[in-house]
Amino acid sequence: MPNTYNFFKKGMICNNAFTSADWTYPSLASLISGLSVPNHMMIHPEINIKFPKEQKLLFEYFKENGYHTAIISGDWRTSSATYDSIRGVDRYIAQNQNCGYRTENVLVDVIDHLETFKDTDQYIWIGTGDLHDIADGYALPSAIQVKMDLEDFYTGEKSETSIKQKYSPTKIKRYVKEATHIDSKLKVLYDYVEEKYKEDEFVVTLFGDHGQAYIVKPEEFHISRGLSNIGFMTRGGGVSGVSDEYINIVDYTNIITKLAGMENINIESDGMLPKTFGGNKENDFAITETIHPGDPYMIAMHGEKYTFYMETSAIVNDYGKVDMSSYNAKLYDSDGNQISDESIINKFIEFVFERTKYIQIY
Repeated sequence: MPNTYNFFKKGMICNNAFTSADWTYPSLASLISGLSVPNHMMIHPEINIKFPKEQKLLFEYFKENGYHTAIISGDWRTSSATYDSIRGVDRYIAQNQNCGYRTENVLVDVIDHLETFKDTDQYIWIGTGDLHDIADGYALPSAIQVKMDLEDFYTGEKSETSIKQKYSPTKIKRYVKEATHIDSKLKVLYDYVEEKYKEDEFVVTLFGDHGQAYIVKPEEFHISRGLSNIGFMTRGGGVSGVSDEYINIVDYTNIITKLAGMENINIESDGMLPKTFGGNKENDFAITETIHPGDPYMIAMHGEKYTFYMETSAIVNDYGKVDMSSYNAKLYDSDGNQISDESIINKFIEFVFERTKYIQIY
């Protein structure tokens, strides 16, 4: 994605940013609330719940500080009003990307919105779901097809859900080509921002909500880096460089409000302001969890020195509860070597049991 790189190389590129969950619904909930998955429990694919009224959401912070807020999105999960994601949003434009609201259509509406409210401070959430075409097995645009080898047209078996897909070098190649294609469209927005605004007049952040299961090799843990490590880049707010700090997606509200110059507000969340963006200390770990009915409870803790994985033998029930009496836990060093030191492993296990005390079946 050369256009994306050229735009954000003038800002901050974060190599170790991690999502909170392995799929969009719980990840989105963490992004806009700053709550970890065990604390918001938006986990069921068929049951929609809402945040407590006292839990302030991302858009409300901006609205209270004089911003006009908007969601313009083609990603069906992030653009669904039923997920309580539009509290504090002044303008809402959304449609499923597979019904015609592709990246180029979203960007046209974004630029139109910027022109319409150009005399107003704005916070705009832009969502594009085109990359999901690979997991969904859809035919890719003709501009991509002409660059594909014949064998790359075979998508393999389609699973019931994208996060259960098997490792696939073919899908990885399709994914890269789709990302490059989207990048060519994003250049329109990057050019617009640079031409219309001075460097101290805008902040742009780019991030994903999760990785892809077909990047995860068979011998790897389900929520290893391929599924949990996300792209995260910012530009504006006086921050630049490349960061290897471990950043949690629940930190986003702290980050974006700081970059926007909102210094004296109290962020009520499980997140913190990473040192990269002016905070006082670094995260010890970035945490990704799976609390999904019908699946085992899983947690991955990625840090500078250690990576810890844990998975229960029992599955999560429809109430989000799980028997954690039997589990498998593994610890690795920074070079990927497994560590068998029980004293260190037990500290991680104790942390997980304390973190999940409200979802455990005793």
